[in-house]
Amino acid sequence: MNLTRVLIACVVIAATPCSMAKKGSHTDSSQRAAFRQANPCPSNGETSGACPGFVIDYIRPRSCGGSDTAENLHWRSVEMAKLQDKAERRDCDKVQIRTQ
Repeated sequence: MNLTRVLIACVVIAATPCSMAKKGSHTDSSQRAAFRQANPCPSNGETSGACPGFVIDYIRPRSCGGSDTAENLHWRSVEMAKLQDKAERRDCDKVQIRTQ
């Protein structure tokens, strides 16, 4: 499964501190705007404003070497984003324990 490969890559690479892995907190707003223009909200078709039930997320997390570009963003359901966040935090905690 692709998500499993991404999580494994995160654990292996682990070059960026986990504090940098927070979703959306460091995303360049111009990149998010470019993504929205090319990819309207799946739930309402809007290119700005709220998108009920969806968030913009990285395809390859920045903590795993992903770029901060519109090409590395995609829509993800809120439920799936929460599951992925939980898995990334768990894997990040494992890496921090091993490096101490």
